[in-house]
Amino acid sequence: MPESALERIPLRIAVDLTPLLAGGGNGGVKPFIFEYITWLGQQNLRPLQFVFLTREASHAEVRTLARFGDELVCVLQDDVHTEILTPGHSPKERAFFPAPDDLIVHLGVDLLYAPFGHCRWHWPGIPTIATAVDVLHRDFPQSLGPADIAFRECLFSEMRDKADMIQCISLFTMDRMATCYDVPKERMFCSYIAIHERLKRITPGNRTSDNGPYFLFPANAWKHKNHPVLLLAYGIYRQKMGVEAWDLVLTGHDDASMRDVLGLADTLGLGDHVRYLGHLKEDEYTSIWAHAGALLFPSLYEGFGIPLIEAMAFGLPIIASKSGSIEEIGGDACLYVDPRKPDELAESMGRLTRDAHLRNDLSERARVRLESFSFPADASHFLERIMTCAATPARVTVRGLYPDLWTMPIVAFGSPAWNARALIEITVCPMPEARTFDLRCDGNVIAHHVVPAAVRHKLSIPVHADGRRFSLEVANPTSLSPTDHRVHGLLLESLCFLGPEGRQINLLSLQG
Repeated sequence: MPESALERIPLRIAVDLTPLLAGGGNGGVKPFIFEYITWLGQQNLRPLQFVFLTREASHAEVRTLARFGDELVCVLQDDVHTEILTPGHSPKERAFFPAPDDLIVHLGVDLLYAPFGHCRWHWPGIPTIATAVDVLHRDFPQSLGPADIAFRECLFSEMRDKADMIQCISLFTMDRMATCYDVPKERMFCSYIAIHERLKRITPGNRTSDNGPYFLFPANAWKHKNHPVLLLAYGIYRQKMGVEAWDLVLTGHDDASMRDVLGLADTLGLGDHVRYLGHLKEDEYTSIWAHAGALLFPSLYEGFGIPLIEAMAFGLPIIASKSGSIEEIGGDACLYVDPRKPDELAESMGRLTRDAHLRNDLSERARVRLESFSFPADASHFLERIMTCAATPARVTVRGLYPDLWTMPIVAFGSPAWNARALIEITVCPMPEARTFDLRCDGNVIAHHVVPAAVRHKLSIPVHADGRRFSLEVANPTSLSPTDHRVHGLLLESLCFLGPEGRQINLLSLQG
């Protein structure tokens, strides 16, 4: 088939949206994902077909992304007590409860995109692009609990081991991934979250009670967002400025942390001047920006900082910290402060309130700085990476091994893209029971073996190593001990590819 004809065949991409929470619980990651997916679905350079993997609680929200020809596959149950699937709905909807580990094989996709960084649905031999938004758990661990840190360490290690390409939302995040997880820079690319145009396309909602000017801080009440210091600074500012002081407007997800922030505002006697508006629809959010006087952004850590771009789009002056990626994004368009010093933050707020020349200068700098960002250019670059990744054999990964090198009933692995004859060498340790297994390539049986009990068994099976999917599938796995509830397949001593010129890949060293 001519190359031009191949390029018109839609790439089938599984998009893992199972971590998506209803409302604003994911913070800025949600609009980032929705804007990029929307652009990819509308572009005409290469047809794409999306298969959205969803959870019950946010399945309905994903419908807004799906076009005719796309699919929604609900794979994660929540206690929502509603019927999530609509019979006869277009795009096609279905559910897999429980979903098999090799779900994306069954779905016949060309590539997995994991925008939350989770590689749960990765399968060897199928290319994967995952997103890293920040390395908060390494750089600012005091903002997270032990369980969250452990979870993120597992997630990032798996991303490093499984993803063929890692999408980072700033050069800062790319550098931290290289430093903390030894990810080569050629396996990463940067997609800025310059998604401000979505707000400029929207007619502002009617919020006349929110007329400005006021300071705006749109952020969930996560520890690194630094709300307590902001409130202390705001209290100092109000004492000094009196009737000239601007109000402070907060937006973000309504949860226990945000209620603690509002409780602190009341304790400090600021309740009449700190207005919390919750998680807003985008027309209301646009109106809030349209009436604001300035952005306050005293965050202690950022992987990007979407409000910086949004403030620039509305020509607003910005007071910000230099933490994380903020200086990379803000450039010379911000009045920078030490976010740990309330007095310094309060003094900057006072300067901005009193000095119209400073406000105008920062506003002009914001407009100029915004010209450095182009969402269509970044999205086009992302599309290029998708097409390259889908056309390139996946990195060699393995799945289905326990840490002690027993296999699960199926151990799957991809082959190296040597485009040459090779051997798969399998050495099975003595086991208490005989085992029968098939070696499959792209689902087809290419070898069948019986491994006797209590003997060391070594096999060398000729294959063509060209990036395809292989698996060892044990026909008679069992649980071998009443105290070990795992299902055991084979106990491996070695599993490797041996290629020409002494090339070798030890698959057991790749288990993650």
